[in-house]
Parts: sequence; structure tokens; C-alpha cells
Amino acid sequence: MGGPHRASLAEAQQATFTEFEGSIALGYSRDELWVMLTITGQSEDGEIAIVVEPAFLRRIELYDPAMNGMNAPPALSGRDAAIEVGNHVGLYSGFIIPSSRYTRNVYLRLRTTTSLTVDVSVMSADMAKRNSFVQGGLVAAYIAFLLSFGAWGLMAWAIRRDGLFGLFALRQLFSAAHIFVYFGSLRFFSSGFLSPDARDLIYVFVCCSIASVAGIFDVRLISELGGWRWLRKAIYVLLCLPAVTLPLAIAGHVQTSLQMSALLINVQLLMMVLLTLSAEGDRSKELGRRSLWLIRCGYFVMAMVVVAPLLMYLNILSTSVPLFKMMFVHAIISTIILSGLLLIRNRQRDLAEQEARVLLSMKDAELREESRRRLAKEGFLSMLTHELRNPLSVIQLLSSSEKEGDKTLRQAASDMANVIARVEQSERIDGGQIHVEQSYFDMAALVAQVVQSHALNGRVFIENSGAQMILTDPRLMQHVFENLLDNATKYSAKDTVVRVEVSGAALGDRVGVVVRVSNVIGDVGAPDPNLVFTKYYRSKRAHRNPGSGLGLFLVDRWVTALGGIVDFLVSGEIEGMQTATFSVWLPQ
Repeated sequence: MGGPHRASLAEAQQATFTEFEGSIALGYSRDELWVMLTITGQSEDGEIAIVVEPAFLRRIELYDPAMNGMNAPPALSGRDAAIEVGNHVGLYSGFIIPSSRYTRNVYLRLRTTTSLTVDVSVMSADMAKRNSFVQGGLVAAYIAFLLSFGAWGLMAWAIRRDGLFGLFALRQLFSAAHIFVYFGSLRFFSSGFLSPDARDLIYVFVCCSIASVAGIFDVRLISELGGWRWLRKAIYVLLCLPAVTLPLAIAGHVQTSLQMSALLINVQLLMMVLLTLSAEGDRSKELGRRSLWLIRCGYFVMAMVVVAPLLMYLNILSTSVPLFKMMFVHAIISTIILSGLLLIRNRQRDLAEQEARVLLSMKDAELREESRRRLAKEGFLSMLTHELRNPLSVIQLLSSSEKEGDKTLRQAASDMANVIARVEQSERIDGGQIHVEQSYFDMAALVAQVVQSHALNGRVFIENSGAQMILTDPRLMQHVFENLLDNATKYSAKDTVVRVEVSGAALGDRVGVVVRVSNVIGDVGAPDPNLVFTKYYRSKRAHRNPGSGLGLFLVDRWVTALGGIVDFLVSGEIEGMQTATFSVWLPQ
């Protein structure tokens, strides 16, 4: 007999009861439930055990005529009752009552703040005690199993400092706590010092928060294999909702809180399964394929094991209290699956670290070899340039006349001297030996001075908008313009003018000065814009002219050292000819 009001014993005795076999469930209801048990007479004296499951029922009242008559106060069991002789059967709620030679009816009144789900069994006290001993041992072994894996996760976290192991350890702790409160261990061990309301609050806290603790670990684990980002965000939002259910329980709406929590767990598990299906993982490796297969199958099985009992709690599926206990197989399954996934993940990371160490060792060996080659090259070039300077000085001295042959010889010696100078400058740059000394000067005047000192007035036309004062290194800028003008005059078309433009120019919100050197491209052709500033680069047809392939490389490094930008552009054809323009921008 069930109903929303608090029926009296007299009303229960006059009511008509429906014969029922199996488990009874009213879902998350405020109703109370009356159960009448007909106990047949026994020829021998002894004790009878009435076992009431599950252990989370809050208040169970027993009215038995063999115990001081029906008008005596009822015997109490459940989470509201302190542990006393005769009001518990091991970890379960229930009663130990005397047998009688006469058949009698005893009445149980049950009410709870949780789901009203009941399975009542009657047996001899000796059999009940044996069963309770076995069940208590299984619960203890179960909790020890979960905590041992939690300890493993905690040690792995302490060694690896990997947050996922810490979350796994926390997940195992809450799973063990859930088992502890569900099977009545909390009431059994704390009835002497915790009030019923305190035990009730602990039960609700564990039931509501375990989904969030487990869910955070699950999302973190699955996310390492990829998956839909929007789904991960949705699950994280869902994991925050227990923060709403707990205040409801504290405010006295325990059933509403637990009902919401059960619904959230169902939705959360289904979303986890979808997330595993969207994950991709590392399919290129065997371990990656295994972990992807295991995580998909594992979460599907875990969802099935949990969803069915929760639907029974919600009174959507037909109820069987023994099947409720199957939900706790989830803890074993999830522990085995998740620890396996963590081991595979560790193996993947260890292999990745080994590969990284091997690559790092190879890279380090390559760097050492490159350093050795560079030092050998620098030593050779230093020796070579030093040995070439003396013969060049002799050649220049002996060809000082104005004869045509001597002029050609002097020019060749001058070209070789320029190559040697650029090689030395390049080596200094590679060694990080760019020395910058800043001072204020007029950029336009410096350009004019370079043109005049190299007798280029006849081929170079300078455009400027007046003095352009700038703070930078005039020595390096002189080298920059010398190389740019040398490049422009060497590779421009015959009898064409090289144009130099000096003007102010802003780059974003920074003011500065830009110098553009333009020439008509000759028969050598335009260089590759992607390679023009590369060390030793020369286009195929440029090799017919003397050069080292270092001039523009040096320009790029010097301008960069001064905080500027150098750029190269080839314009479209005008009268069948293209124009190459080098632009140097420097901040003022």
C-alpha cells in the first residue's frame, strides 16, 4: 500500500494489500510505502531476519505483534536509526525478530528522501548473518580494489606530475565512497557520531558530485584523442550543473536534487559515447588504433551498465533491486578499462619521448658537426683571404700605369679585393660580430657621398625630398649603399640610369626613412625574389660577371641588425624592359 499521506497503523491494518513478488519502485516520490508480511508459524523457537534493500532507505518502521504487541512504538531501521541489536542485518537495513508458533502479519512502513525502491526478503537469522558476512567481505574487497587503483594513480601522479593521473585517483576515491554509502557502510560505521541528516547530506553529496569528478577525467582523457570541440564544451557545461543540485539538497529538496543528478548522469554518459565516436586518435600507429578501439568499446559498455539502473531509479524501466547492484559493476569495468587506457597512453608518451631524445641526440650531433665544419671553413677562409691580400697588393702596385692592360689588371685585382672583403664581412656576421655605433646624420647626404666617391655620377640619378635625418650607424649604411649600387650598376642594362630615391616613409605607426635603388634589368635577367638575399646565391646568367653572391646577403643582415627592413621587387615590363627595385626602410 502506498500513498502521499502518512497513514496510521490502524489504516494500514484495514487496507487491502496487493500480493507482490519481486522489487517495488515508486521512483523519486514523496510517498510512503506500507508492506505487510505474513510470517508462518515455526515449530521451533528461533530468530527470523527481515532484510530490506537497498541500504540507502532513510526510515523503516516495523510493527510486529510478537514484539510487545502492535500498540508499542515501532522498531526503527534505515539511515535515520542508530545501530542497535536487532535493527540491522550486516550492512543492510532490516530487523531480527523472534519466531512464533502462530502465523502473524507484520507491517513495514518505508519512506525515504531518495528513490523509493524496495526489495524485502525474509529468512532465518543464521542464514542472513552468513549472507551478510559474505556480502560485507565482497564490499570490503570491492572498495579495496578501487582504492588500490586510486593509490596507483596517485603514485603515478607524484612521479610523472601528470594531472590526468591525479584526476584518475580522485575518480577512484569517489567511486569507493559511492560504494561505501550505497551498501550501508556509512550508517554501520558512523551511526554513533553522525546524525541522520549529516549522513543524508553525505550520501547526496557523493551521488551528485561523482558524475562531475568522473566526467572531468573522462573528457580530459577522450580529448587527447580529438573529438568535436563543441561537444566537449557542452559536456563541461553539463559537469557544472551538480553545483546547482547540491544547494537544492541543502535546502531540503533532496529528491529533486537526486532526480536531476540521475538525469544528468544519463545525458552525460551518452554525450561521452558520442565524443568517443568523434575522436580520431593517432591511426598511424598500432597503439593509437588500440586506444581508440578500447575507448569507444569501453565507454559504450560503461554507459549501458549505468544507464539501465538509472532508468529504474527514475521508474522508467521495470525495477529489480539485484539489477541495481549491476550498476556497481561499472566501477570495476571502468577501473580496468581506464587503467588500461592510461597504460597505453603512458606507453605512447614514453615512445614519443624516446623518439624525441633520439632526434635531439641526432640534431645535437648534426649541430656539433656543423659547428666543426664552420670553424674549419672559417679557418680556411681566414688563411685564404690573408694569403691573397699580399699578391693583390703587389699586382695593384705593379699595374699603376695608365696602359690599357694595366687598367684591366687593376680592375680585376679590385674585384678580387671586393670579394675577399665581402667574405670576411660574411664570416664576421656568421660569428655574430656586427658592431653598431649610432649617430645622427643626413641619409640623403650619405647616399650622395657614396655616389660621388665611387665616380658613379654619370650613371646614377638621385631623387630626394631634402634632408632626412636619422639615428643609425652611418658606417654600416655606407656599406649597404655601396653593395646596392654595385649590384645595380653591374646587372643593369647597358647605357641605362640607376635611380636612387630618398624620402620619409611611415611603417604602421613608426616613422622612418626609405631609400629605393632601381635599375633596368639587363641581359642577366631578374634574380629569384625568394633567394635574392640568400648567402652565395647568384642567378645562372650572373656567373658571367665577377661576384661572390654575398653582397645582398650582407645588405639584408646589416639592415636587420639596424632594426630596418629590406625588400626586393620586380616591376612590370615598360617598353620590353623590367625594373628591379631594392627598398631599405629604417626607423628614424
